[in-house]
Amino acid sequence: MNKKIVIIGLFFLLTLSESLATTSKNNNGIGLNKISDWSTQYPFIDLMKQARAWQDFSNKSSSINVDNNDWVKSLAVDQTATTVFSSVDEKYETYLKRAYVFYEGEGEIKYGGGVKKITLESIPGRDVITLQSGNHLLSITKTNPANYIKNIKIIPFRFFSDFQTGHIFNTDFINKIESINVFRFMDWMNTNNSNQGDWEDRPLIDDRTWRVKGVPLEVMLKLANDTNTAPWFNIPHLANDIYIKNFAVIVKNQLYKNLAIYVEHSNEVWNWQFAQAKYAAKAKFKHSFFTNKSNLRLQWHGMRTTQICNVFKGDVFVTESSRVKCVLGMQTVALAHHKSTLECPAWADRGAGCYQNIDYIGITTYFDGGLNGSRSKNEKHNDIVRTWASNGSAGVNNAFEQLFKGNKLREIAGYEDNQGVLADIALYTHQWSKIAAKYKMGLIAYEGGQHIAPISNVFINDPVIRDFYLNINRDVRMGTLYSDLLDRWHENGGGLHMFYLDISPPSKLGNWGALEHISQKNSAKWKVIKSH
Repeated sequence: MNKKIVIIGLFFLLTLSESLATTSKNNNGIGLNKISDWSTQYPFIDLMKQARAWQDFSNKSSSINVDNNDWVKSLAVDQTATTVFSSVDEKYETYLKRAYVFYEGEGEIKYGGGVKKITLESIPGRDVITLQSGNHLLSITKTNPANYIKNIKIIPFRFFSDFQTGHIFNTDFINKIESINVFRFMDWMNTNNSNQGDWEDRPLIDDRTWRVKGVPLEVMLKLANDTNTAPWFNIPHLANDIYIKNFAVIVKNQLYKNLAIYVEHSNEVWNWQFAQAKYAAKAKFKHSFFTNKSNLRLQWHGMRTTQICNVFKGDVFVTESSRVKCVLGMQTVALAHHKSTLECPAWADRGAGCYQNIDYIGITTYFDGGLNGSRSKNEKHNDIVRTWASNGSAGVNNAFEQLFKGNKLREIAGYEDNQGVLADIALYTHQWSKIAAKYKMGLIAYEGGQHIAPISNVFINDPVIRDFYLNINRDVRMGTLYSDLLDRWHENGGGLHMFYLDISPPSKLGNWGALEHISQKNSAKWKVIKSH
């Protein structure tokens, strides 16, 4: 019997042994934040699973000899292999104070940054460390090639009892998210710019870290089962048909039968900042029947979406195909592109339009109300935002008046008739729901919520603007805005709404998390997402 199949089977049995979550579900979904050392999400008990790739900081060497699971097999002369396994702001340093570092093999491990080894409490195979603010570094400085250091697990004291009983996920994380209806795993899968094409390219459970290649499918399914939550998977744009079928088979075999599965081709294939958009522009030429047709990039996206759906529904789930919910991601403002993407006439010449096997159109409900500044370098616009940012609570009041009513920037070109972000969302939702109905499809928001973030170098390094955006996001009125957004969304034909995203710290790039840290009890945004 294939060893990999045995491992997957055992993992599934472990999943079945845990009870289903009994928490009542809300009507919303959420995107889970990308796995990284600086994340404040802490989904995994083992911090090594969120660690960076190995680096030789001292010699800047790019080549480190590792095995198939990314454990260091040997070191060259004067070489050191270092990883950053977490990065903690001082205001959060009390969450994880001490940790065990378990390892196998012979060699020497050293620590740096905000990590200190407690020598008196450490023994071979198990170090005890303290964690303070800053970057947390683990370095392999010596290793025996005949018995190299491997299977390092970094387990905070806080998680140790759950670790002993075989848990993978941080209980605090489970408790936070278990009321959510759907998890979108786009970021966990490292979907954007993915290089996964063959089945052998996928991340595995035994990988040293799940940050570099993404979280294994089996782990995502375990989270879905443990919380009784429907998963949303984004199939890599390079994935071949064997990859897609094997992926679907594991989902069918391991996901609880009461749960639906949302399936999407990549993420924002229309968005030129991602490799998948550039690939789509070239991939069309691989199909001779696309020659001399319009919007070939989007037609290819529509074609590939329905092909993925055909594999899931027709080849794998078959009698359970109603569980599979196929989503075609579209650019919200590009209404004119719907026909070429949904009907894909170049491909339809060989059969039928793409829409016939797709269940939902997916759009976004992002809003910023003009608070991000000018896209056309209009300094008058930028100066107004700067003035608000410098005026404390009065400036925040102006921001919310603009968000709700749209009346504070009407002197700026493009905002003359603005009626506020809710009116914009209602209009787009209504327009797209009519299109969806025409093709007998539903309408879903694959992402949405506030998008108040700097869009140019003018604001990106401005600490006053950064604090301004943070104060807006923390204000109770943001919760009201989220609640009203959902009302407008549903009133105008929208179905499932996925927010972006669950837990993320504030940064100069924005305030994307509904919660800022796993230890945060609540927020205006989170209250609405988990209960509306």
